[in-house]
Amino acid sequence: MADGRSVDQTNRLKETIGKDIFLQTGTPIHPMSPLTKLIWMKETGYQPYINAAKFISIKEYLLLKWFGTYIVDYAVASASGLFNIHTFQWEDTALAAAGISSDQLSKPVPSTEICQGLEVELADKLNLPQDIPFVIGSSDGPLANLGIGAINPGDVALTIGTSGAIRQMASKPETDELQEIFCYGVTENLWIMGGPTNNGGIVFQWLKDVLGEKEVEQALANGTSAYDLLTNHAKGVKPGAEGLLFLPFLNGERAPYWDANARGSFIGLTLSHKKEHMIRAGLEGVIFSMYSIGQALERLAGEPTQIFASGGFARSPLWLQIVADMFGQDVHVPVSHQSSAWGAAWFGLYALGEVPSLSAIKEHIPMSSTIVPNANHHALYQELYQTYSELYFSLKPHFQTLAAFQRGSSVK
Repeated sequence: MADGRSVDQTNRLKETIGKDIFLQTGTPIHPMSPLTKLIWMKETGYQPYINAAKFISIKEYLLLKWFGTYIVDYAVASASGLFNIHTFQWEDTALAAAGISSDQLSKPVPSTEICQGLEVELADKLNLPQDIPFVIGSSDGPLANLGIGAINPGDVALTIGTSGAIRQMASKPETDELQEIFCYGVTENLWIMGGPTNNGGIVFQWLKDVLGEKEVEQALANGTSAYDLLTNHAKGVKPGAEGLLFLPFLNGERAPYWDANARGSFIGLTLSHKKEHMIRAGLEGVIFSMYSIGQALERLAGEPTQIFASGGFARSPLWLQIVADMFGQDVHVPVSHQSSAWGAAWFGLYALGEVPSLSAIKEHIPMSSTIVPNANHHALYQELYQTYSELYFSLKPHFQTLAAFQRGSSVK
């Protein structure tokens, strides 16, 4: 996913027909998009591309091997940048740009599509009945929203694992010329809007690797967690890290900037700042990034009425409190952090007619806790966000220069 070799192709596409493709597909033009990767393959004469009969995902490959059919659910198709979210068909303009035909792609189907009829040998290996139904389901994002109960208007799901995303379901597709957020099809009458960040838990991992050598040793000796030890340091620092901000773009960035050249930065360092301030600023920087995506999402989807948190970060009380304080809203946390698995199971039940609706899952999700915001902290974060929101644009030309220098250095 983090392959950035198609940067040049991405930039050229943005300057020509990229906006038109986005308005039809809902997939922002970015080097991580399969569309731009295919254009790179075409232009560089990549041999596997030339030889390929089909272009499919791992999920499609498994379905092919198990059931002998080329099918893909709407959400996975949407994420390719090749799928029209208004017609639910492959988008001709995108196909032409990629240099492929619809015959080289799978048939798009709803998330409720059922496959059935395993071969006897495979059924025996899996220890499953040969006629067991397989519901095709959806991609990770829509499943996470469903599994956490964020399916009605105003319900926002905030997920942070290695990367992160903030998403909201919608009853109609919404895109605009700013191209800040994605809009993917899920079913014939349900779409998901939102934005992903490349930099979620991976930022905390980087902080641990760079600043946490002592804590890693302590954790190994005591059987504790280095992340918990680092979080305890950050707890002792006031919100705002005494004016230290961190742009968490360690792996480039997707929403809302869609800039593979974006780079991480500490802004405001002084002699009074210590390791604990940098850790706190790092954790806050990830949420500032999520908040900026939330602002773009709110423009199209409306103001959030409920925020639900899932993913590995939801195990951190400090990180959850930062979310509540920054967004100024209660944050609802489920018992299970595996919301995508809950969503997948419910899609299966819905497709098989075992439950009345997708939204009925709300009555069956055990919730763990609700994190309440601190009004004073919210006001402080709002003040700092004014500066944070301007930093990317101020530094963008320098990010481009440094990214080009870094790519040149890696070649040498």
